[in-house]
Amino acid sequence: MRPADMVAPAGAGRVLCGMALLAIAGVTAGCLTPERRHFVPGPALASGVQCQTQRVTGELVPARVCTLRSQRDAQQQGAQDARDFLTRQPIAACPGTPGCKP
Repeated sequence: MRPADMVAPAGAGRVLCGMALLAIAGVTAGCLTPERRHFVPGPALASGVQCQTQRVTGELVPARVCTLRSQRDAQQQGAQDARDFLTRQPIAACPGTPGCKP
């Protein structure tokens, strides 16, 4: 092989330098991401806060979820409203069936 065959193309140095800079920027960007801020309630709200871990379907790591008493009450009321709605639905096959309520 001749020495002229072993010479790198003219723009190869710039490409390698650019790739090195991108790699360094990517590594430092991962280290510089700010930590998530957490809400810290005052003493009046802290008495109604309840935290639990919930595992979302398809996720391997459970997430910590904190709710206030008012949020839990609203969720329970919504579930009760859905139950009430479903129990009031008429059954389509009911007419003519023994024991059916008119």
